[in-house]
Amino acid sequence: MDNNEFLSNKDVEKVKSLQEKLKSSSCFDERKRLVTKKALVIEKARVKRDKHLS
Repeated sequence: MDNNEFLSNKDVEKVKSLQEKLKSSSCFDERKRLVTKKALVIEKARVKRDKHLS
C-alpha cells in the first residue's frame, strides 16, 4: 500500500523529517516516540481520506 496516495504534501514532509530524526537518533525511547508519531500522521491522513471517500 502506497502512503503517498492519501498523504498531503505537508504530511509527507512531516513523515520525511521524522524519518531523518529517526536515522540520527540512538536513544531507544526517542526512536519509539518518533515511530509512534510517524504512524499517527499516516493514520490520521488515512482516516481523513476514508471519510472523504465515503
